[in-house]
Amino acid sequence: MEVVLRAVNISKSFGGVRVLDRVSLELRRGEVKLLVGPNGSGKTTLLKCLNLLYRPDEGSVLLDGVDVTAPGVDERAVRRRVALVFQEANLFSHMTVIDNVAVGPRVVRGLPRERAEALAREKLELVGVGPELWRRYPAQLSGGQRQRVAIARALAMEPEVLLYDEPTANLDPAGAEEVAEVVVELARLGVTSLVATHDVKLLARLRAEAYLLVRGRVAFSGPLGELLGAPFDGEAGAFVRALAKSLEAVARLGRA
Repeated sequence: MEVVLRAVNISKSFGGVRVLDRVSLELRRGEVKLLVGPNGSGKTTLLKCLNLLYRPDEGSVLLDGVDVTAPGVDERAVRRRVALVFQEANLFSHMTVIDNVAVGPRVVRGLPRERAEALAREKLELVGVGPELWRRYPAQLSGGQRQRVAIARALAMEPEVLLYDEPTANLDPAGAEEVAEVVVELARLGVTSLVATHDVKLLARLRAEAYLLVRGRVAFSGPLGELLGAPFDGEAGAFVRALAKSLEAVARLGRA
């Protein structure tokens, strides 16, 4: 598989604090990878650098082999190709579900309203949001429903890469399960994805290769199973041991 997204020695600082320190990673087309690490390790900052919501201070982001961090590159065009799903759905409260999903294709991509709404319906059905919800407003939805609409909104831009920033965080168990099912199904369908998550149930279901980010540096990259057995000290060791314990507990529940 060809590499579609590559980060090369990405660094980013805020107020003199180095949040990312020479981070490199790559995603091949149709591949799903995980991004894990302690709180404050720089996961969200990295995702925002990958779709240019943040400009890296150093290093490069390459999309289909082209350096999109080079001067003069249209950042909005990059974000259409590398979509980011946030922890919070951030839907437009004054718009219905279908309008929330259709607005990007219509306004940003310039699609006619009829085509944009058809695309919105297609993506909403893909994430399990049925027609009975399309004319509701975000306040009339559950947390899980809102997050699934947010994923549909990202998919409606037809990106090459989908980035998830803790997609099941802040949801109740039922909502988290709804969203996890969507992430797993999209992975099965071959949507190129990088999933930052602490959700052990989602990690257990994806079981993809993982990047471990600790204090802004990649401490490990490889299969999740190898990460769980790798010897680490300090903060990385504490995180990996806790993660392994949680995944084992999920496995035991599955066997019960």
